Amino acid sequence: MFPMTQMKNSLGPLILSSVLAACGGGGSGGGSSPTPPPTGGGTPPPQTVTKTYTVSVTGVDASQTSTGESIAVDASAISSTGTVVVSQ
Repeated sequence: MFPMTQMKNSLGPLILSSVLAACGGGGSGGGSSPTPPPTGGGTPPPQTVTKTYTVSVTGVDASQTSTGESIAVDASAISSTGTVVVSQ
């Protein structure tokens, strides 16, 4: 039994390293030189867009939980405005 254990202990790391070497690699596809950066004036300046928005509530449908009766809610004063600035 001792020679079998000794063989497993010596072949185990060899098989493991062979498997890892077969799967590994950069995956760049060939050649050792990196791809050159594109030419033609560099990066264009960022464009900024500003938009204004308004959110308002047009109606609310509410009812009492216990009776199911409708509740009148005045939503005419519920509104908000804002500005969004997007730069890309």
